Amino acid sequence: MSKFPLFQLPGVPRTLVFQLMDPEQVIELTFIYRAIKETVSLSKLRASHFLLLLHNPPCNSIKIVIQFSENSINFTLIAKIEYSEEAFSSWEIDGNPVHGQKLNKTNFSLFSGKTYSDQELVVKSLTQHFHEIMRFNDYSFRAIQVSLKSIMSNFIWKHTKKFRDFVYYQNEIDTSATSKELKFLLEEITVNQLELRLKPEIHPTVSKLKLKHSTMQLDYSLSIHFDSYFDMKCEKVWITVSIVNSEDIVNFVRNWLDGNLENLQFFSVEIRNDVFDEDFIFSKFKQFMIEFPPDHPKHNTRPNIRDIKQSSGKSARLSFYLKKFEFEVE
Repeated sequence: MSKFPLFQLPGVPRTLVFQLMDPEQVIELTFIYRAIKETVSLSKLRASHFLLLLHNPPCNSIKIVIQFSENSINFTLIAKIEYSEEAFSSWEIDGNPVHGQKLNKTNFSLFSGKTYSDQELVVKSLTQHFHEIMRFNDYSFRAIQVSLKSIMSNFIWKHTKKFRDFVYYQNEIDTSATSKELKFLLEEITVNQLELRLKPEIHPTVSKLKLKHSTMQLDYSLSIHFDSYFDMKCEKVWITVSIVNSEDIVNFVRNWLDGNLENLQFFSVEIRNDVFDEDFIFSKFKQFMIEFPPDHPKHNTRPNIRDIKQSSGKSARLSFYLKKFEFEVE
């Protein structure tokens, strides 16, 4: 490789050559030749989006998707991590030996040790490699059946805490989320669209959190004090919990009537182990209810739906189903 004519060029012309090449080809070469990686790292390739997708078990796979521009074809690297005492071949990422087999241009089958720590080293090495040769405008993160410990220690946090979307389904054999972990996911990172599916908490440690993500879907979020939803900055929220009492819903609606929750457009609460008493809830807001004439487009005769209005003139619809409450600002 030292005799390759490209490396006889001065630094700036050499960098320009890489900028004119197909980005996918440049990325592939950085995995093979350290000298090329070092050259590309000086100016870095530009990309609009970085998606990291993790899945454990049974497939223990990593998928990295890089979008260079809105209209470009994505570069995708898929790595299936498997334990094997006999690796087909050996190559290095950032000086760390990684055993595996290259299946095609952007598809690798990687082999690591048996433990999560061994697998996480591969994730760290790949993430670090891409960030040493590239700059990204925004990020997406998706992890399915992965432990919270793996999420909290992920190398991605070194590079960003802002995401276009963030999806996490907790491993079924994992421990329940702690207050510290919930605070990190719901307060310390910034996400446009957040989806969390957490393991049910048997003895939750309830925390009041400052909820700010634009769109949130939370499954089994008992550890979040319901009062947290009274002053959230979110626009659209779906939550699923074991139980929420009717008085909590009354307090939530009253809070909106008082002029809070200015950003809110939609709020849905689904409960698993109880039903709502909508008659009790509606009885608390008779003075705020809107009665539409029969010929009005919003007129309804369904007893589970009512419209209410703030003093400011803003209106909202309250809808009750067997185990679900929906609040939609109109």
